[in-house]
Amino acid sequence: MQNQRYILMAFLAIAGVIGVTVRSVAIDVLSRVDFGDPQFLGLNTSAWCGVVSAIICFFAMVRTRRVFVYTDEVVTELRKVAWPSRDETVRSSMGVVGFTLALASVLAAYDYLWVTITRAVLFSEG
Repeated sequence: MQNQRYILMAFLAIAGVIGVTVRSVAIDVLSRVDFGDPQFLGLNTSAWCGVVSAIICFFAMVRTRRVFVYTDEVVTELRKVAWPSRDETVRSSMGVVGFTLALASVLAAYDYLWVTITRAVLFSEG
């Protein structure tokens, strides 16, 4: 369990995303049933739903041994990955951007060609 700090940060991030999602759903549900979003102890009801669900999710992940062991194995395997250097990353990114621009140019030329042909055939007075 040498990766405990990273695992807890990942669990916290996941719980935060789930909390924000639940809050968003709660806002939508409360507005659809014309209940509003009343305040309770300084927070809206939807915010309380998000906070409570995030806390439950975090502690459920921490207390489940299988999830903790699996996440520990994932972090251990990620440490073994041979990450590319900065130069390799920049070079690969430039290749992707260049290819994307070239493909977009070809598609734009085809689009212009087909628009011109379509206008000439469909809207001609012949």
